[in-house]
Amino acid sequence: MTMTTHDQRLVSALVDWIEKNIDGKLQIDDVSRKSGYSKWHIQRKFKSVVGVSVASYIRNRKLTRAAIALKVTEMKIIDIAMSYGFDNQQTFTRTFSRHFGVSPGGYRHDTGWTEGKMLPRARV
Repeated sequence: MTMTTHDQRLVSALVDWIEKNIDGKLQIDDVSRKSGYSKWHIQRKFKSVVGVSVASYIRNRKLTRAAIALKVTEMKIIDIAMSYGFDNQQTFTRTFSRHFGVSPGGYRHDTGWTEGKMLPRARV
């Protein structure tokens, strides 16, 4: 797929919108509706510009922000999980552990950061 200036502007606007709405249950369907394109088409456009799928971007940004919250706040893990749209603490713990290689509680108490696993906001 050839990337156009229109695609870059569209994806840039979507990244802005995703970042403003990252809290809660943000889904590909929401991004698709916002873009005015089908899920299939917006996934192709997004990946061609950002380099990762919409779902991966959303999941990894949520996990990155949750990891930061674990380090810089005293919020309960369940509250962090809920604030980033996870259905329950078990799902959050499983997803977080798979991504970072340590449980949220373990991550909070570890003195280091896992920057290599964090996904910064896309710059489009």
